[in-house]
Amino acid sequence: MKKLEIIFGIIRLPFDILAGLAGFVFAYYFRLTPIIAEYIGTVESVSYYSTYNNYIFQYALPLVGYLVLVMALFGLYNLKTIDSFWVQVKRITASLGFWLGSIISYFFIVRDFPFSRFVILFSFVAILICIIFARLFVIILQKFCLKYGYGKRRVLLVSDTKLNLRRIMKSLKKDIRFEIIGYIAPEKFKLTSKYLGTHLELMNILNEHQIDDVFQVGNSNCQADVMQFCRFFHKEYHFIPEVLEVQRHNIVLEEISGLPIFRVNQTPLDGWGRVIKRLIDLILSGLGLLILAPLFVVVTILIKFDSKGPIFFKYLEDGTVVKRIGYRGKPFYCSKFRTMAHNTHSLRYSDLAEKDLRKDSPLVKIKNDPRVTKLGLMLRRFDIDELPQLWNVFKGEMSLVGPRPHLVEEVAKYNLHHRYVLTVKPGITGLAQVSGRSDLNFEEEVRLDSYYVENWDIWMDFKILLKTILVVIKGHGEFK
Repeated sequence: MKKLEIIFGIIRLPFDILAGLAGFVFAYYFRLTPIIAEYIGTVESVSYYSTYNNYIFQYALPLVGYLVLVMALFGLYNLKTIDSFWVQVKRITASLGFWLGSIISYFFIVRDFPFSRFVILFSFVAILICIIFARLFVIILQKFCLKYGYGKRRVLLVSDTKLNLRRIMKSLKKDIRFEIIGYIAPEKFKLTSKYLGTHLELMNILNEHQIDDVFQVGNSNCQADVMQFCRFFHKEYHFIPEVLEVQRHNIVLEEISGLPIFRVNQTPLDGWGRVIKRLIDLILSGLGLLILAPLFVVVTILIKFDSKGPIFFKYLEDGTVVKRIGYRGKPFYCSKFRTMAHNTHSLRYSDLAEKDLRKDSPLVKIKNDPRVTKLGLMLRRFDIDELPQLWNVFKGEMSLVGPRPHLVEEVAKYNLHHRYVLTVKPGITGLAQVSGRSDLNFEEEVRLDSYYVENWDIWMDFKILLKTILVVIKGHGEFK
């Protein structure tokens, strides 16, 4: 998802809360107006009419919280919403109707209305109006940003049929969220200047034009290839069917501009999942850095006394920074205490190449590595060398849980299907790390990490973190 989509998805929540409170406040003061008092009596005649503070803190705030929960159940807080304004109005009205009905039912059962019934009824109207206008404001603001190019999704169309391609292009042009960069098709037909090439040029076209979404129109012999490219190069894939086919578990049916469209979910770790995971990472990594600061100081002193060289493993022999590959293929420096003799990294590809136990994979693993210092062995045994990666998590380059980040030269040797694990941020620990570590071959590691990407949920993260703590306490003799 685009960052702007996430931002506008999130701000709907505080806007709805403020709109709900505004509706309650308006209803409260409207009940006090002379025109209402003339028809249903003054508040002095209602012995149980609450004071303003009691009304807000004891009733309005809890009821707004309950309203937000109801609206969430009605699907009004999906970050990647494709609903039109009027569809949202229908859902808002339905959720508010359920909310009001459940409140009235509750008070009827307990036979106790703590404040004026009129306020409850008028709150429904006031809140409905306030939330609708709040949603309208967010939509207008988002369209304003899209109008000037902020947050637009760059679209590539793939088709073998000229008729369908014309119809789809015409429909998608009406949607302000999308910018049609071009289309690829057999050379036998070229509709407009937006023709970019054939299916054989797909990889280059995706990279050259910075495509965000690929819409494939109808059945095609190259459909599987296009879907695989999108999967491994982290592009949103949408399928617009000519005939509805059997729906797979990772395919979502949407309607965009009146068109039935299938979208393939790369991972559940998107939308609110991404937001929640980031908040947890930020809080836990921050706490971890504070709590472990004394340990970092001790390790720093020990490394300086143990061997010559820097505290952290950061530079290669030629002075370049050691980079690993992170989220969607972006390189970053992965913080790590130095556990080897200084300037010996490249020996893994020369003098020690014969001792590599993973010659059949992109990774290099050397058992009884002579480059590792005595202190380094202890740091590795309890994974202390990787604790500085909490800083990478805090900065947003890594997550506490995710696939292991590999070196640039290792990722360069990936096969196409290996790249799927780059769909999410790399982690300090992960499913593969707690399921066998170096005892796994590379394909098993990729299979486990791919399972994590496809089936992520917050409970899986907590289970992996718990298993990691147990592994660290036990210690291990893993070579790295």
